[in-house]
Amino acid sequence: MDPLAATRVADLVSAVEQGDAEYIDRMLALQVQVDEPDVLTGNSALHAAVLYHLELLPALLKHAANPDALDVGGATPLSCVLHELGEGPVGARRQQLVEAAAHLLHAGADPRAGASDQSALELARLYELPDVEALLVNAGAAVTQ
Repeated sequence: MDPLAATRVADLVSAVEQGDAEYIDRMLALQVQVDEPDVLTGNSALHAAVLYHLELLPALLKHAANPDALDVGGATPLSCVLHELGEGPVGARRQQLVEAAAHLLHAGADPRAGASDQSALELARLYELPDVEALLVNAGAAVTQ
């Protein structure tokens, strides 16, 4: 990646972390890749949205070429959702995370994508989240049909 593109990706990830929707819109107008990882944080804008501002995820997904983009640890944005769910959030936060998973699946995310120990499906099983596992299995079945 050329230095200008890398800087723009870093700026976009930072804007997502801060929830700066106006700056995000400017970066998206410049066609900055939302699924490209930032060299400093290792996260893409999609990963950052899952971690910091879930409300930004649907808008970012409209610009994603690959909703299964990997971070430096081999996790997809969907895997990040499962890690967050594994922390045991309750109430509105849990509902937001389940909705984020649904948005990612609707955008074409594959529950089996990522490093073998980082796939969303494996994480749902590890964290004993049967309702989320069922959502992932159903989405995976739709993908393979």
